[in-house]
Amino acid sequence: ALKGSPPSLRLPLSHRRRYAEIEGELALVFEQVLFTLSEQVFAHCKTRASLMLLDPARLGGIAAADDGAAQALGRNWYAPLLAERTLVLLGRPIDLAAQLTVRMGIMLRSSVD
Repeated sequence: ALKGSPPSLRLPLSHRRRYAEIEGELALVFEQVLFTLSEQVFAHCKTRASLMLLDPARLGGIAAADDGAAQALGRNWYAPLLAERTLVLLGRPIDLAAQLTVRMGIMLRSSVD
């Protein structure tokens, strides 16, 4: 086995096929999680930004009437997750911040159009 080679190359052939299947499934699940996360973070930031433009005296009434607004005014639940720069999945580092930046940039461009 080569040192520094991907984990799949250090396995016997029968296990490499299983590893490839697991790797494919993980990639699919990660794409779905990334898609959902980017949509939720974008919606949160969009709501928070729009609420910043409103008169502070009216925010209490809006927060009482709209759950999304109340949540956006409260604690930013995404901050700890967005503080993570890199994830390691199956021994491979993935730049979560870069992936989210690309997806949210696309969403911002389509929202402005």
